[in-house]
Amino acid sequence: MTTNCNPLLPIREVLRRLNISRSTLYRWIKLERFPRPLELGPQVVRWRESEVTAWIDSKEVTGGGCAQGSPPGAALVAERQPIPAQ
Repeated sequence: MTTNCNPLLPIREVLRRLNISRSTLYRWIKLERFPRPLELGPQVVRWRESEVTAWIDSKEVTGGGCAQGSPPGAALVAERQPIPAQ
């Protein structure tokens, strides 16, 4: 039996961990602010858990982090920026 040291996360799990919408996730990817997924098939994408965790860890908020009881990814809300007009 093989143990997977770097599991692949489906989009639902990535969205849950970041507490963001699907459209926000894909906007961040387009703006190169979040790692691109692995494309495993025509409609199957996965993210390496280690990349998602490293990205979250790199986004630590100065001043103590999340308030107690905040949902996962709540600190990331402060990072959102308006989309440039096209």
